[in-house]
Amino acid sequence: MQAIVEQITAAHQASLESSMSLVNSSLDRAERLAKLNLSIARTCFEDSVINFKTVLCARNMGELTNLQSAIDQPAMEKLITYANSVFEIVAEAREETSRVLAGKLAASGKHIATTFDSVAKTYPAGSDYIVAAMKTAIIAVNPNSDSLEQIDKSLAVSNRIKPAASKARKVA
Repeated sequence: MQAIVEQITAAHQASLESSMSLVNSSLDRAERLAKLNLSIARTCFEDSVINFKTVLCARNMGELTNLQSAIDQPAMEKLITYANSVFEIVAEAREETSRVLAGKLAASGKHIATTFDSVAKTYPAGSDYIVAAMKTAIIAVNPNSDSLEQIDKSLAVSNRIKPAASKARKVA
């Protein structure tokens, strides 16, 4: 019985460590987003001041129209760059979380199976049906985790296509 308690304690310790890893990773990503947002806010403010001064120098509506198109193009390029930067940060966070959770799910499945086998040895005679049902349930969960990983990978691929498409539109 003591061995089971030690196994459960070890599983909880591993879970705590992976949770701390995810929290630290999330905080790093939040810090990067905050720096990015402060940088873009500073840039937008500086550009606004420059654009306001430029607009004040316009002498007629033709100049104002030309200035507006000259102002819009760099602003759109900065917006696309900002969106791509945010997307990269979020994609990195998703990949890291998926990696940690997939590893944790696989380890948990192995741990549950091992623990269940050791506990099943102590069951009274005649409980073979319960043991078989539990093993079947454990085996049934593992293919589901594989399908979740496949869905996550397909989402990652489709999400990588979107920034590439926006970069292609930018070049065109």
